[in-house]
Amino acid sequence: MNTRVIPAPTASVVLKGVRDNALLSLLIAGFADWLFFRHPVGVSVALFICAFVAATAFAHRKLASGRTFWTSVGVLGASLLPIVLHYGLLPLLVALAGASFFLLAATGYVSFDFLDLLQKILRLLIGGPVQMIFDLTRASALLRRSDMRIFGRWQFAAWATTFGLGAVFLLLFSVANPLIQKWLSEIDPLWLLGQLDVARALFWVVCVMLSWPFLRSRLGTKGFRKKKIRRKSARPWTPQAKSTSVAPMRIDQLVLPLATFNILFLVQTWLDVTYLWAGTALPAGFTYAEYAHRGAYALIFASALASGFILLIMRSGGEAERAPTIRMLVFVWMAQCTFLVVSSIHRLALYVDIYALTYWRAFALTGMVLIAVGLASIVARIAFHKSNTWLVTVNSAAAAATFYICSLVNVPAVIANYNVHHSLAFAGKGVRLDQLYLCSLGPEALPAIETYISKEGARADYLQTCSVRLMRRHRRQMSNWRGWTFYGWRLTKYLNSQDQANLTRESKD
Repeated sequence: MNTRVIPAPTASVVLKGVRDNALLSLLIAGFADWLFFRHPVGVSVALFICAFVAATAFAHRKLASGRTFWTSVGVLGASLLPIVLHYGLLPLLVALAGASFFLLAATGYVSFDFLDLLQKILRLLIGGPVQMIFDLTRASALLRRSDMRIFGRWQFAAWATTFGLGAVFLLLFSVANPLIQKWLSEIDPLWLLGQLDVARALFWVVCVMLSWPFLRSRLGTKGFRKKKIRRKSARPWTPQAKSTSVAPMRIDQLVLPLATFNILFLVQTWLDVTYLWAGTALPAGFTYAEYAHRGAYALIFASALASGFILLIMRSGGEAERAPTIRMLVFVWMAQCTFLVVSSIHRLALYVDIYALTYWRAFALTGMVLIAVGLASIVARIAFHKSNTWLVTVNSAAAAATFYICSLVNVPAVIANYNVHHSLAFAGKGVRLDQLYLCSLGPEALPAIETYISKEGARADYLQTCSVRLMRRHRRQMSNWRGWTFYGWRLTKYLNSQDQANLTRESKD
């Protein structure tokens, strides 16, 4: 067992750290104000994050060297790529996670253990305001007990003397000098109060609170306390090893529920094979669209519930994990769960093909794929005697990779193109295009909108009006360099080429 003790800093170190935090946070808030406040958002986010991590690295003075540092730089660059391609919630979260990883790894406050890294990133991103309140409260308590000239009563006396006597001198000068009296009389306190922008003040407060935890001298820690970090060497599982955890049920009690659940799932599996995959005609009064749509989310919930039950009874190193009958029933059940997830994906794909693709349905498809990966990883954990920590790490890594890939995709353009080319006007089947939803996807849907207008003409009158509005919105966004993105620049090139083609066509006519 290795124990590393982090000593608690002295009061002067804490107070000076709070002062430096406050100054740097205000500088960062000012830079954010210049970039974002009442300006379009785009590549400015990547620029701000680069400046922010540079300022935070400067605040910590010492950076890791060698492979750790360059790995952190590589992760930061990869995390900023989606936000340069296009601005959105998912690219923003990826960029923030990459910045958090860089600051934690490059400053040496976290190892490359995935769970430790995930925990500290979440603490940084979510616990910012709470951390600021904690630090300021503790600094205030130390300040009341401090006689330091930097923060104590001597400093307060200096400021009080400066402002108090300064005001007296200014009043005397105004009596002696009519010019100073004139200048002071022209100051309108009500006008100055009217110039205060509440929204901007709140923006500064939010920026300070979010940046605060990154500037602390100890990233990812809960506070300025003594911290003991114990690392125990992991012991591989052996057949003789016994789990100290208490199982919810005895081995002989698990056979009946597992056999029953397998039979229930077998019925659903048989129905899916018969009607969904084999194409057998449904009974009267049922449609394939209804059959496909109603069962997708319920089956996903059933599979997730089954996986939770498996994790509960199949404790790592427990007796159930070593019982041949239980293992066989569990593997058969998990195979059926995996098949039901695949059926759910097929159900939703059939429904989308008939109706349309939406953000929620795209998200649901992605979630179903991740659930299938989770089920496969549970089987692997049981088969290869892995720990629950390994299971969480594998699934977290799969989710992180999936979200990163999705953040690189121009999702509004993909949805718009799919809906246009699978609409009744183009495919000859399905439903009519939902023009209102297509317009709500934003400027990235403009190429698909133009394609539909060229096909339908006057019947797409709403989209023609929407197209003009989206073009104006996009050009206004791209007119400010702060709102530049790669996908936006590519859309501008497309719109310019369309304008040029229209001019050429009109000149020929």
